[in-house]
Amino acid sequence: MSAYLLKRDGGTYYFRRSIPLAQRQRFGGRREWVRSLGTKDRKDAKRLIPACLIAFDKAMDGDASNASEERRAKPFKPPVAFAEATEPHNTPKRPAVPLLATFEAYAAEQRIKPGTAAEWRSMLKALVAFVGHDDANALTVSDIDEWRDALLSKPGRGGRLRSPGTVKDKYLCAVRATLAWAVEKRLLPDNVASLVKVRVPKKVQLRERDFT
Repeated sequence: MSAYLLKRDGGTYYFRRSIPLAQRQRFGGRREWVRSLGTKDRKDAKRLIPACLIAFDKAMDGDASNASEERRAKPFKPPVAFAEATEPHNTPKRPAVPLLATFEAYAAEQRIKPGTAAEWRSMLKALVAFVGHDDANALTVSDIDEWRDALLSKPGRGGRLRSPGTVKDKYLCAVRATLAWAVEKRLLPDNVASLVKVRVPKKVQLRERDFT
């Protein structure tokens, strides 16, 4: 199950995020920001994650004078404000940040074209399959290094090796942009993909640039 989702109260899904330590006093000392999604369907709940991430970010930056008030949970209907719910108190120090869900939030906020989003999504899924998990917070520079080397050394679907330019400008670009957005939203401490480079050899010029 996505680390953003919490299932309780007879199967109803809730969205949850860890509140930064510096912000907890504004929220009555609470460790997590939890909102009812008003659905028992996991697919419907996952589709609401991007809007929830944006609402969470606004809550961290906005007025939390009434954050400690308990109100009855209501179904989530973007962009209507969330209703409060009781938060558990056993959050890890570095909570998991699902890479694919983070990309969906990024793509939704930045209004990335469907074709580009589909291409980038497939590349991020390839990274998830390579490292064996979907936690962006657990990615390391070594993970990205090894993935880059695998992309360059193993044939793609067409049976041909990928060019360094393709790996640099498509695969790594998709990861860098997604992680950079997550850092911007304070979901991640840093962007490990920014340290990974791909050297693209210059093309050999076979004739003069201009005819004489």
